[in-house]
Amino acid sequence: MSNELILDYADGRFRMHFISQDKISVSAGRSMRYVEVDEVKDLKILADRSSVEVFVNDGEYVFSTRYYPENHKLLAEAVEAQIRLSEIM
Repeated sequence: MSNELILDYADGRFRMHFISQDKISVSAGRSMRYVEVDEVKDLKILADRSSVEVFVNDGEYVFSTRYYPENHKLLAEAVEAQIRLSEIM
């Protein structure tokens, strides 16, 4: 997200982490958070201009963070997944 915040799943871990953990960066010094999970069946991401909330497997695990990106971008990639982007007004 915004070339700053990474959400990924590999080797049994779902992770939320910032590319830079520098206190003057978008992360404001926050580092990686993760949960060990056998599979990711469902992932919902809610984001606005200053926060991101991530619900893994119908809310079994929830991640939340503040962030203030200069540019808002989103890249979603997943093998054999159905991806839907919705804008809430």
